[in-house]
Amino acid sequence: MRMLNTRKAIALFNLIEKHVPTDTKDIAALDFAGKIIESIISKNEHRVYSDAIILMHGLESLEMLKDENPEELLRMFIDGLIENHIISLVDFFRKVKNGIP
Repeated sequence: MRMLNTRKAIALFNLIEKHVPTDTKDIAALDFAGKIIESIISKNEHRVYSDAIILMHGLESLEMLKDENPEELLRMFIDGLIENHIISLVDFFRKVKNGIP
């Protein structure tokens, strides 16, 4: 897995935006990822989870994930968020979106 290009990073942000914690200060990446997962589960939006994995790992379809066990999917999701510096990515795109320098 490689870090996402700008276009795909924007797509990832748009995909998970409503699931990210509002406060990103002093939070570890693993905790941040956990809060995203909790939000996805509580809002019953499991497709966001699989779509994010597909995007971050450059897969072509949901079909490519069907044989993976849940633990491997969780690892893929978390590794993808960490590899793409999700906290910094979210902070940056929130600033851009809100027009804050």
